[in-house]
Amino acid sequence: MPADSSAEDYLTWEDIPDDGKPVRFDFEKWLTIMNHIKDNYWSRPTAKMLAGAGLEVLSESDDIDDSGIKAVDFRYGRQVKSITDSAGVKEYTYSGDHAVIFMVDAYTSSGATILFHSPADLKDFIQQAINRGVADLNGEGLIVCDKPMGKGIHKIRKTYEYTETKKGAYKERYYLYTYYNPDDEWQECVVTLDFLRHRLDIEK
Repeated sequence: MPADSSAEDYLTWEDIPDDGKPVRFDFEKWLTIMNHIKDNYWSRPTAKMLAGAGLEVLSESDDIDDSGIKAVDFRYGRQVKSITDSAGVKEYTYSGDHAVIFMVDAYTSSGATILFHSPADLKDFIQQAINRGVADLNGEGLIVCDKPMGKGIHKIRKTYEYTETKKGAYKERYYLYTYYNPDDEWQECVVTLDFLRHRLDIEK
């Protein structure tokens, strides 16, 4: 979201009309990339992973600071070109109707964002996640867990504390929040990465 906006200014993926024809950004292939980055101390994905998802490297930075903390800034995209503004700052813009930018940032905290130029592509991406199975996050977002739940948006029956490692059928991996505004050039899926330590049971 722009810095001067709030969540109340936006709609969700459910409000995106069905009249657009998506060009698929494969959820499972994205998930493989995201898991690789997250589970391997913010490692760069392989060229094969990126190519399989139709992504190219826009920029990759992963430096260790003086205190030993890794600072990560990854940018990947499809149908994206770089431009340099009058101040010499590089920015990215779309070069096609189905442009995607996938960004991962990590330092003392971490997060990821996927920008879709086409609203239909965002909606299709979320529907792929739902086909894998997600849990409802209080009506505000979706929880992607460590393994498929079966098609649908599932209600949580019980949440276990992170210390209860042997309980719960599913473990939280990512939260997905969508922000849709038909007047914006980019539609946004924000991916929460930090502090997802609980296990869940869902209603059957």
